[in-house]
Amino acid sequence: MAKVLKEHVFGIRSGYPWDKWLDGRTWQMTEGVDFKCTVASFQHAAMVRARMKGGRVHSHIKDNTKIVIQFYRDTKR
Repeated sequence: MAKVLKEHVFGIRSGYPWDKWLDGRTWQMTEGVDFKCTVASFQHAAMVRARMKGGRVHSHIKDNTKIVIQFYRDTKR
């Protein structure tokens, strides 16, 4: 039966160390080793997380199994 909740926190939950990966350094991650989704899904997740931190990511997919990302501050805000 459905019930009314007094409170609930909506948001993206993840076991990934986004604070570390979005520190401005250039990171290379491998599908199945560093993340458990497709490379394209991970690329999208990185873009979303970067926007949540007030920035963006440069990204490059290598060999369809690796991705290189680098966070940078969004200067247009």
